[in-house]
Amino acid sequence: MTTTFDRPVPGATSVVIHQVDVPSTRFPGLWQEGLIGGYFYEIFANGEALLRSSRKEPNWQIDIVCPGNNETCVTTQTGAPPDDSMPIGDLLRQCLQDSNVTKVAKSEDYTTPQETSAGTVPCGVATLPQEAEGFTLQRLVLMAGGNPGPIDGLPGELTFEAVVEVLNDGTENLPIANIIDALDAMVCSQSQ
Repeated sequence: MTTTFDRPVPGATSVVIHQVDVPSTRFPGLWQEGLIGGYFYEIFANGEALLRSSRKEPNWQIDIVCPGNNETCVTTQTGAPPDDSMPIGDLLRQCLQDSNVTKVAKSEDYTTPQETSAGTVPCGVATLPQEAEGFTLQRLVLMAGGNPGPIDGLPGELTFEAVVEVLNDGTENLPIANIIDALDAMVCSQSQ
């Protein structure tokens, strides 16, 4: 992460850097967005960042404002962010305070699986927030190592290309619920 946003936030995927010709005080001219740990983030050149469950219609959001001049950052939450989002919020805060953040984030930094009463560790769909099928499909593709494009709940060409890539068995033509089942089984088998 640098002040020119030419490097992604450590551990981020699907990173896009935006720039507008005429920035204003209410809208910075440079920002970066992407995914970390399956959650959508945006980080702005004016010292603000946000982390949320998804790009559109999020269930929760964490806003971080670091005014600069070594002042303390202010963090606010809307909704109920899951515990595994807190380290990601801390990472975004570090990026706003120090452009030389080099910690490479690993997915295990963001998940703390808890054993269920049956003694098994949840995996796949069981670790995801309850959302519409489109969000679940895209998050599972990401967990399986594919690039579903933006996590917006609207599976499109990128999502289905990634399904073909990770499953490689023709299930992309099945209903989304069946694809979710296949991805869930794959992700859970990889985690054991």
